[in-house]
Amino acid sequence: SLHDALPISHTIAWRGFVEGCAGNRKEAEQYLAQLNEMSSRCPVRPIHYCWVYSGLRELDTSMDYFEKAVAQADPFTLYADVFPTYFNLHQHPRFRQLRQALRLPGLHR
Repeated sequence: SLHDALPISHTIAWRGFVEGCAGNRKEAEQYLAQLNEMSSRCPVRPIHYCWVYSGLRELDTSMDYFEKAVAQADPFTLYADVFPTYFNLHQHPRFRQLRQALRLPGLHR
């Protein structure tokens, strides 16, 4: 069911992010393939693709999925400043604009 698939896609996305960050491109791409395969049976949230592409440092693609997630009001976009899955995106030119769209408070770094 859809309810069962969401936690699984969430776990797959985190694993793909971690593998990508570790430089294990082949493994990260295998997790992307799992998400793609799942998407033929049930919806996979764009934020999950965002995380894996962020780990792979494919930042334009990751931002594309982040934008889709913002448009869908995915609650995980509200953690854009604090979740490690988004840290690679912080310097992307579109990130600041999306932060403003989410109405996140200012960063104090």
